[in-house]
Amino acid sequence: MKKLIILFPLIALFLSLKSQTTEYIYFDKDWKSSNAANANYIRKMEIQYEKNHIYFTFVDSVRNASVISKGQYSDYQKDGLFTYYYQNGNIKREAYFSNNQLVNDLNIYYANGKIKQIISFSGSGFKIKSYFDEQGTDLVNKKDTLEWNYQFINSINQNKLTISGQLINGKKEGDWIIKNGDTLVYLDKYKNGKYRKSTNVLKSVTTKKPFINNSLFIPFYTVKIEEYYQYLSTREGLMPIYGEINSMGIDSNGKTINLDKKTKFFGGTEALYIILGVNLQYPVLARKNKITGKVYVEITIDENGIPIEYNVLRGLSNDLNNEAIRVASFLKYWQAGYVDGKAVKSKTVLPIVFNNLGVINE
Repeated sequence: MKKLIILFPLIALFLSLKSQTTEYIYFDKDWKSSNAANANYIRKMEIQYEKNHIYFTFVDSVRNASVISKGQYSDYQKDGLFTYYYQNGNIKREAYFSNNQLVNDLNIYYANGKIKQIISFSGSGFKIKSYFDEQGTDLVNKKDTLEWNYQFINSINQNKLTISGQLINGKKEGDWIIKNGDTLVYLDKYKNGKYRKSTNVLKSVTTKKPFINNSLFIPFYTVKIEEYYQYLSTREGLMPIYGEINSMGIDSNGKTINLDKKTKFFGGTEALYIILGVNLQYPVLARKNKITGKVYVEITIDENGIPIEYNVLRGLSNDLNNEAIRVASFLKYWQAGYVDGKAVKSKTVLPIVFNNLGVINE
């Protein structure tokens, strides 16, 4: 007898019993959320579930080719070694985290693989331990006075900021500043290595909390991915057992807007799951390899309630992603969402569950 896979909302509970799964999330060239078909950057996650905890390692890459970063999380907190790479494959930086905070040493390298500098972190503070020129000379220990600077990008707009300051006998001295291009933005004042005060230059506001802290040494896209991953996890919690599917409207400029009347599947969520359960076919290789988990399919629905586009926002293996798109295409009949009494285009994110425990009728 042909195998049937019955998929009901409660089967999602079985996922927590699975010890490990592999998932993928997708981003465009600006690190904005994308889909499997159009992604420029891909994050692969090996996720381990243990009681009420979640642990996962990740690899970020350019279209699953050149690796740009690796690391690990414990309960969504950065934990352990994070490694970032140049395009040539050499290590760009190595950072250590505990409870989401930079700790110990941050090692930064030249593109040729030679060590460039070592920055030590404790709490929100940092110390320049070593700064090597390209010949391998440690300028911190050789020079009594050293002008130090560090450039970083803090947004998808590629705004380049520069931290700079003076080291005297290895200790921070005088004004340590942050510039956005040529514009002075923040200033931290030090005396003989001791922090004194800070100034928001643009607002002419003085504070006792330094603006230059360890968060500035974390690449911005690492934080953007964390925000997006947590957003997807939140959306999962919005999926009801029965009732309306959570959805958002799309205005004429392509921006998301809140709906006055949510998009609905005809027959309700119960009918939706029955259709998925009847039509879902577990790919043979994925089942053989015991690949389980969820594929998050974004469905775009037009003003007439007709599905016009399907995209994988967070996926598993390619065969499972393709099957999720295929089975989602059986959901043909929707009531459009409304804003101010007018039907509008909308999007909904639907988790499709793949679990061997759902296979019956061998």
